[in-house]
Amino acid sequence: MLKRSLSQNLLKDPNLLRKLVRLAGIGSDDVVVEIGSGQGDLTARLAEVARFVDAVELDRTIEAFLARVQSNSGNVKVTLEDIMKVSISELSGGHVVRVGGNIPYH
Repeated sequence: MLKRSLSQNLLKDPNLLRKLVRLAGIGSDDVVVEIGSGQGDLTARLAEVARFVDAVELDRTIEAFLARVQSNSGNVKVTLEDIMKVSISELSGGHVVRVGGNIPYH
């Protein structure tokens, strides 16, 4: 169930998700930090084209969805934390990263 307090909204349309990844210009050399990964739909699309995706999600009740994406992809790491308390440089392992996501508006 979505949490209004976290302003959660989920993008589910696979065509829209693929288009977002394409328009973002994500390529096979990119390391991506995704903010607000939700149930992992965008995460899975990013993982199809990026070298590595670090999915950062605050809501621990979504952990099972993200664990499934992580186990299916091989290039996704899930970080269950508030993005405001995370060091992007630590997530990236020193790599240049692209940061984005379906960012909650709250």
